[in-house]
Amino acid sequence: MRIPYKLQIFMWKVIRNALPVKANFHITTADDNMCVLCNTQQIEDINHLLFSCLFANAIWKNCLPQHFNYVQQFSTLQEWIASWPTDSIINFTSDTPSLHGMIATILHIWKYRCKVQFQQETVNPNSALLPLFKYLADIVNITHASHTIHHVEHVCHWSPPPPDSLKINVDASFHKPFHVAGIVMLTRNSTGSYVAGKGVLRRVNHVHLDESWALLEAMHWAIQNNWNKVIFESDCKNVVLPVNEGLLPYWQSSPLLNKCVKMCNSHNSWFCVYVPRVCNKAVDCLAKSVLRSYNPGEWWFVPSTTLYVKLANDVS
Repeated sequence: MRIPYKLQIFMWKVIRNALPVKANFHITTADDNMCVLCNTQQIEDINHLLFSCLFANAIWKNCLPQHFNYVQQFSTLQEWIASWPTDSIINFTSDTPSLHGMIATILHIWKYRCKVQFQQETVNPNSALLPLFKYLADIVNITHASHTIHHVEHVCHWSPPPPDSLKINVDASFHKPFHVAGIVMLTRNSTGSYVAGKGVLRRVNHVHLDESWALLEAMHWAIQNNWNKVIFESDCKNVVLPVNEGLLPYWQSSPLLNKCVKMCNSHNSWFCVYVPRVCNKAVDCLAKSVLRSYNPGEWWFVPSTTLYVKLANDVS
């Protein structure tokens, strides 16, 4: 799926400085030149409105946290655009979902500015975030539903991590009537040997939150044990792919996934990987067991007999 034509046209206008921002008009009154989205008394030009405005920064930080710090390295929007790969600008292919998300974010900022300017909308970042989150969710779902995920091998078993690394598989089971999630994480080393397991019960208000909590709990667990080289595996695309791409699919999960992104960014040897459920069987089974028995805890060095059988069948 190519980036929609309307986004391509909009980005062409941005690159050409052809958007009807106030700085592009001859306005005699200085106050009429000011940005309507912030109170900093800055002239509304393309660079300020879409790039350095406090309102725009809030949108970038919440929607694309992985890209926010990178974007801040550039002094102008034009410098940032010039840093894009040439083929991405020309082709707008589906191989660049992050580019799609960034352009969509810029467009939503512009649309919201027009609402404030012409429809007297009250400036509130939260009211702009919800429709943008929904749009970004569609990008993730459409992009990855229409293309084979090549970075995952078509295997039917769990595979060990590289030497000197640990792999933490995570999963969650949600019990809707009581709004409780059973969360499980299993740590194994490069030989496939069991290191530790942990079960947690979490009160969650929405089904989208359980898998996000599972990944966040696993990261906190890794920090507590000073595990520096870790691969986190989950069978939930709506958690792993947004963390990797910087796209947040569900607004309910955004605070949790924001924390996951920050922790990944602060640990250079941490990676999040999506695997099919068939490669995540042990934690899938254990998460249901923890939820059923309401028996959380940590299990070090030697797994239970039931889990030992599951782990043995899980390894290629």
